[in-house]
Amino acid sequence: MLHTRMTIAKCALAAATTLLLLTGSAVASPPAQDPAVLGEITLTGTVASKISYQGQLTDAGGNPLSGSYNLVFQLWNDASAGSQVGSNVTRNGVAVSGGLFTVELDVPQSAFNGQALWLRIQVSGQWLSPRQALLPVPYAFSLVPGALVEGPALAGLSVVNTNRYLLPGAVNSAGYFKHSFATGVYGTGMVGVSGEATSGSGVSAVATTGKGIWAKATGGGNAVQAEVTAGGYAVYAVASGGNAARLGYAGYFEGKGDMDNGILVKAGNYGYSGDFYGPVLVRGRSGNEAVSLGEGLDYAEAFDVSDQERVSAGCVLVIDTENPGKLTTSTRPYDTRVAGIAAGANGLGSGVRLGAGQFDQDVALGGRVYCNVDATEVGVEPGDLLTTSARPGYAMKAADYARAQGAILGKAMQRLDKGQAGQILVLVTLQ
Repeated sequence: MLHTRMTIAKCALAAATTLLLLTGSAVASPPAQDPAVLGEITLTGTVASKISYQGQLTDAGGNPLSGSYNLVFQLWNDASAGSQVGSNVTRNGVAVSGGLFTVELDVPQSAFNGQALWLRIQVSGQWLSPRQALLPVPYAFSLVPGALVEGPALAGLSVVNTNRYLLPGAVNSAGYFKHSFATGVYGTGMVGVSGEATSGSGVSAVATTGKGIWAKATGGGNAVQAEVTAGGYAVYAVASGGNAARLGYAGYFEGKGDMDNGILVKAGNYGYSGDFYGPVLVRGRSGNEAVSLGEGLDYAEAFDVSDQERVSAGCVLVIDTENPGKLTTSTRPYDTRVAGIAAGANGLGSGVRLGAGQFDQDVALGGRVYCNVDATEVGVEPGDLLTTSARPGYAMKAADYARAQGAILGKAMQRLDKGQAGQILVLVTLQ
């Protein structure tokens, strides 16, 4: 009959020390110095997924054995029942001297997640009993799930990655935190979570659903504070994967209280409060589009049009006296009801749009826009004043200045020869 007698202190220390190594460089130690004082430890390689095990073999009379033995090791999640964790680890020809032997066991990293584990041992075909519990060294308790790491240092837990990877296949980061249903990282204090990067990202977050970063401040603090000192972006956010059915947003800001603001932006003495690439859309409280900033050259407001089916971009519009608040297509010369030009002709969009998407037609009230012009009777030269004409939706040169009072649509910026009708660039200057 064979027996194993464990040198408990040595076994526990060897096994638990390896538990720490399996996590990479996250080693808990007595609270002492500022992490900056301790310096950084450069890793030259990743830690192997092994534990060191030392035991003693004796016969039935308690006499130490010597020789070469074939050993099989198993990890179990219960002292007597339960299920095996991982696969068998076989070590043939293990040298035993004076009863003592030492082996290195390949174990799955995923097994050491804080659960209790027991080691089952077979010697030359005979399973030994009882199973041996794997015990941690005292400071390993600060690494199990639910543990608390605290101390007077500036950082309760400092993890530094000076190489590219901590674990095989891991992301290039000092720490990786994940929770399937709740929060991966939660921090409180003067600064809940702080990240600093000389290059790359100080704090990076990814969410498939929910929020990549969620921050809350009470008592007048800042929920998120970011600073950049040498160019770049204090906060860099990217939205990807959006489509027509579901829009993506790189940032979302909301004031919850009646007097809360969604976002406050302040520029330096010579900077901009905002620098936007592409169109900008501002919505009202109802969610409707209020203001749109684009790349066009005119200022447009949105109106409902009584005869929308007749209107196209470049059409001259006047106030509809039969339908208050609406416009209609112009049909008579020198009409003092003139209101503007239907925007968007010749592919030229509006620079500023008010009420975009809420009404029938965007109407240019100022700036440069292409306009329908009739030069059948009189040619048009750049600088000529334009007014409404008898041709529906067309402007013409204002030749009768007395009649043109209050009926001026704008000034021509291009020539249109006599006998022609078409679209030319017009500077809208209602008067």
